[in-house]
Amino acid sequence: MKRKAADPHIGPPATTLRVPPSARLPGVMLAAFAGAALLCAPGLAQTGAPSWQALIEHVVTLDTEALDSSHDNGKGRRMELSALAWDAQAQVLVAASDRGRLYRYQLAGAGGSLKPQKVSAQRLERNGAGARANLEGLAWRPGPAGTAGELLLAEEFGTGVQRRTAEGALIGTLSWPPAVAQALAVQAPGKSAHGVEAIGYHPRHGLLAGLQRPVPSATVAGNTASAERPRHWVHAADGTRWAFHTAGQRSHLKALEVLADGSLLLLERVRDAGDPGLRVVLRRLDPLQCDTSRLCAAPELVQRPAPLAGLDNYEGLACMPRLEGPCWLVSDDGGASEPARQTRLVQFTLVRP
Repeated sequence: MKRKAADPHIGPPATTLRVPPSARLPGVMLAAFAGAALLCAPGLAQTGAPSWQALIEHVVTLDTEALDSSHDNGKGRRMELSALAWDAQAQVLVAASDRGRLYRYQLAGAGGSLKPQKVSAQRLERNGAGARANLEGLAWRPGPAGTAGELLLAEEFGTGVQRRTAEGALIGTLSWPPAVAQALAVQAPGKSAHGVEAIGYHPRHGLLAGLQRPVPSATVAGNTASAERPRHWVHAADGTRWAFHTAGQRSHLKALEVLADGSLLLLERVRDAGDPGLRVVLRRLDPLQCDTSRLCAAPELVQRPAPLAGLDNYEGLACMPRLEGPCWLVSDDGGASEPARQTRLVQFTLVRP
């Protein structure tokens, strides 16, 4: 979401928290952990099935001065990174900011460490109109064989999704999936957390988008189980849609990524009652595991060695186009209103059961 201009701030030097070798799983080991119980409709056969794992390898606190010391008018060095995408052609990680900036990083460090090195930073205008874009969603759209891919960028309440070259030049727009466009049309403009931040591109279904806020289950056509948890919905450009129950009562869908097998990796942020922190929930939705109401099994990934939780607000998600990843999360430092938050980059790999 858009924030007010931040006070001057210089983050701490980059530090890496490494997972000790004893806590890592050899690549040949297959996990057999049971996932959290699914609150799914009858007929979904995933309850109690072994869960995928997110093996967290590195957590880096980014030095925002080193990443970009040329923020608008030199005012502060808060990043407010809100979205990620992997540029498979240039082999760089692309990050979008609430401040309307696009960053590119090379990631490899000596000995397999995670050491982000800024390649470029640029300011993007809103559809060339001169106003700074409030970027919240980002995805990579591969081009046909032998052609260049492109970046898809979304503003939380934008009228569509921007198509830009890998270098950031505007080349067109994509319309929202009809259900998303209809929902945005009735939202109060700029109302916090009511827009779209999760977008992706599926080779079969096209543009994917999901509203941050869930839909109460009792409003689903034909559903009488009002005691069910609310449902998040992901909508595709071709009209296909998928739903899954939230992992908590105060849940926001922040990002999604299309994995190499066509399944969806979802980033859900939950604020549990009585807990001032934020809980990071990673889930995998298999479009083939859905019932007739389009409610899908979307089990949580077991995060190892420990789940991500606390004050950091993770909003961005990206993966290399391989089923095991690696994948990355990035946190939004929140600008001047959230002085305790940092810009952190997390790298993890996916382990199948």
